[in-house]
Amino acid sequence: MINLAIGIEKEFDNLDYFTLRREIENNYSHLNYLRIIGDGSLRNGGEVVFPPLAFNAESTWSINSEVNDIIIRLGGRISTQCGQHVHIGLKPITMDSEQFNIESIAKFRQNKYFQDSNDHLQFEVIKDVCFRYAKHQAIINSIVSRSRRGSRYCAEIRNRIHEIESSSNIVQLKSAISGKFNAINLTNIHISSNGKIEGKGTIEFRQHQGTLSTEKLKNWIEFLVNLIDYSKNHRFTLVDQGSRYIETLTNTMPYGTKLYRVFEMLQTPNGATTQEIMNHCNINDARSVRRTINTIRRKLGSTQSVTTLNQEFYGHLNGSSNGLYDLNGYKIPMEIERISNGTIQLNDSDDCIWSNLREDLKTWFQNRVTRLN
Repeated sequence: MINLAIGIEKEFDNLDYFTLRREIENNYSHLNYLRIIGDGSLRNGGEVVFPPLAFNAESTWSINSEVNDIIIRLGGRISTQCGQHVHIGLKPITMDSEQFNIESIAKFRQNKYFQDSNDHLQFEVIKDVCFRYAKHQAIINSIVSRSRRGSRYCAEIRNRIHEIESSSNIVQLKSAISGKFNAINLTNIHISSNGKIEGKGTIEFRQHQGTLSTEKLKNWIEFLVNLIDYSKNHRFTLVDQGSRYIETLTNTMPYGTKLYRVFEMLQTPNGATTQEIMNHCNINDARSVRRTINTIRRKLGSTQSVTTLNQEFYGHLNGSSNGLYDLNGYKIPMEIERISNGTIQLNDSDDCIWSNLREDLKTWFQNRVTRLN
């Protein structure tokens, strides 16, 4: 089954979030990358925001279990006001899952997100997942608690099925789902100027009730990952592998902004040094310049869009910057080569949400339906 990055947002009640934050800061320093914040719907509770973690990694679930244990020990509990939101990344993970977690946690400490370098899932797959979820909304309702059926924080999407089915691009699909507070939230998918998904990009599934059970959460997420896996690997056939094409890079950054000025400096024969960028754009240090460059790369949707030039390129000897790291530079070419995603077509009429789910997990959900209804 496909391995995807998951972002867990764990809501809890009956425990002041400052108390939980202090407990982790004082006694669980290895977990101090977690973001523990308040939640407007919980007067005496809060939310734990996890970094993106690999679904297939054992450490993902040991971290989750440890957090559950801490919350329970401090008196936290789950009320009907609590939800369990899950973000699922659109870039399949091909690297080692545990290494992914190590790198993701390190980035999260810096308020950044790590992701594998693969292409995003294609639009048709994202649309199909939304379509199947909407078509079988009634069944999904039966496996979540009554408090999460038709809640204003995770509204049903079965009444949007025709709009979903008629969507021909991600903008139309986002409009069909319409907003954040739905069973599926697509507002974290952003579109670049060339029409492609940019940035981290996640589908957020908001319908599961809050839980401090690792088993319940893992089973729910496996159900979701399997839903995506079946759409990607069984419902569609790759018609062609995509073709190479040349794209002209133009300055589409907001006019007059820092990003616009940096782009203009870099799309010159010799680009610009970090020092020149700092002086011309009123940027304080080399680290801030690197963040700006990464933002431009992300908005252009390719690491090729900005080339890094070492200080020797500008005629400086190694060590000339005296530790300021401001004599290297960057350049934006006029054109880059890209490869299109190719074309896929639907070849499987079986849209069942249980397809390819392991049998023992199907049984677990069937028992859950009996208990909840």
